[in-house]
Amino acid sequence: MQEKNLNEILREPAIQKALREDLQLYLLTLLADQRGQNIRNLICHGFATPRHLNQQIADRTLHALLALALVRESPVPPVE
Repeated sequence: MQEKNLNEILREPAIQKALREDLQLYLLTLLADQRGQNIRNLICHGFATPRHLNQQIADRTLHALLALALVRESPVPPVE
């Protein structure tokens, strides 16, 4: 077993294919990229201050969860 961080997971070919580029980039910048919101790093490493925990971050987090909920497996074509 090998550990992977969120950046590596979101860059996996299977994940890229499932999420498509726009959602993948959105999740990377929101959750794991230092140039973006980087919410995962702030929360998981204890760097979040009260100014980080606001309505905007809550809305973005909920939006990310709702966007992920829309990801569905493509139907497999029937075998003839």
